[in-house]
Amino acid sequence: ELAAKGAFSKYERYTDADVASIVEYARKRGVRVMVEVDTPGHASSWCAGAPEICPSSSCLSPLNPATNATFDLMADLFHDLTGGEKRLGLFPETLMHLGGDEVDTSCWGETPEIQAWMDDNGFTEDDAYLYYFNRVTEIAIAQGREVVGWDEIWENFGTSLDPTTIVAAWRTWAINSTDVTS
Repeated sequence: ELAAKGAFSKYERYTDADVASIVEYARKRGVRVMVEVDTPGHASSWCAGAPEICPSSSCLSPLNPATNATFDLMADLFHDLTGGEKRLGLFPETLMHLGGDEVDTSCWGETPEIQAWMDDNGFTEDDAYLYYFNRVTEIAIAQGREVVGWDEIWENFGTSLDPTTIVAAWRTWAINSTDVTS
């Protein structure tokens, strides 16, 4: 459903055979292909195929952390990508990039259902963002993957992240690598 309804067109999506061909081409040249599932902020196109994981019809991003439907979909998607175990699936590489960058959580505070959930849990928008990232991290680890995320997750959460998380710095001016590695 996500690919069928969330792609820009039927010509702008990869089939399983396309992915297998790319991964094999890279493997023969000593290149490892790591999948990136960049959520919760870069997934608004998913709302067309799975509207239940989005905050509202007028606010599509970031994905809704207040419903288990979001995490059920992520677990299913990760299983499709990984085969559920180390070195299996469309992307046998053990590293899996979960993104986490450029997340504007203001939509959560403007969505009554999510705001009520945050209130019930004593969460700020930042706490909800950490909750989201930690839940998808747990899903990825359970499926045999090592998690990579963009530097904003370190900037926002620091040592509250799973200690095995690998931080990829795309904003080299904004992060002190000594802090991340210590």
